[in-house]
Amino acid sequence: MNVNANAGAVQPRPSIAPAATTETAPRAQTGKNSFNDTFQPATERKAPVALNAFSALSLPFQSNNTSRGGNPDIGVDRVKDAKYGHVDGTPFIQGSGDAHPADWNDIQQGNLGDCYFMSAMGEVAKQNPDVIQNAIKDNGDGSYTVRFYEKKGDGPFGLFGHHYEPKDIKVTPDFPVDAGGNQVFAGPGDTDGSKKELWPALMEKAYAQWKGGSYHGIEGGNPGDAMSALTGKDSSEKSAKDVTIDELDQALNSGKAVVAGTPENGGKKEMFENKTLYTDHAYMVTGVDKANGTVTLRNPWGTWTPDVKLSIADFNKYFSYVDTNPTR
Repeated sequence: MNVNANAGAVQPRPSIAPAATTETAPRAQTGKNSFNDTFQPATERKAPVALNAFSALSLPFQSNNTSRGGNPDIGVDRVKDAKYGHVDGTPFIQGSGDAHPADWNDIQQGNLGDCYFMSAMGEVAKQNPDVIQNAIKDNGDGSYTVRFYEKKGDGPFGLFGHHYEPKDIKVTPDFPVDAGGNQVFAGPGDTDGSKKELWPALMEKAYAQWKGGSYHGIEGGNPGDAMSALTGKDSSEKSAKDVTIDELDQALNSGKAVVAGTPENGGKKEMFENKTLYTDHAYMVTGVDKANGTVTLRNPWGTWTPDVKLSIADFNKYFSYVDTNPTR
């Protein structure tokens, strides 16, 4: 992870709302202070091999709903000395261990409490990487257009349902960096020589620009809402205590992105004694072993953190909610 090792003190963790059981119930919020405060230089990532760089879409955008480029306010005290700096790179680089140019291994949450968004991007990339690859357009002038989907109500006050419309955000590859030039928020994925993989940082910046024009403004959120913004499809949310291993298995096998969130735990960061599961944090659900009754999860801090394998009983006990989204 590219994180400022001298980040400011962690603020008290907020309580999250109970997991929603209906579409009208409040959505669970996660990640206000879920950033990774462990310094992990990008140079420590395993060097990629058989690189394959991508920089543009094959499909043109067809929307006039485009916001002009700009740098969102940083607004995060933990990185108060960070300044914008240009990062040389390309959106997609298929590195060692990557199955696709846009790969879930590229996710590295930085010093920003947006685990819900980072996990949403990673899960969508895992289940349908084309969604991510088709979301970023190289404008040919040093800028990129990132496509999200905005939920719009049908009829007065949305009485007749809703639909999603494209929301295009123009950004440049200028990101908040520390004194050493390291990105302090979403880290780079792989590298190709001096070029860095930019898609997570580009999408995070565009999301911050869209959602109020500030990185601080996207700290804490709901993974289901973030996945809907990426796919243009409705997400579902269910209390984790009621989720069966068969349901998780069926969701993953059908191409759904699955993200699970832990509850706030009285301000304590570690929930398990082995320090592998953190409170107020969103995790990618990456696998199910029905024969052994286990669920495997990935921390969005990055591939340098060990995957977490839990029994379904512990999953039901220690997680608060599960969000799913049909990516295909």
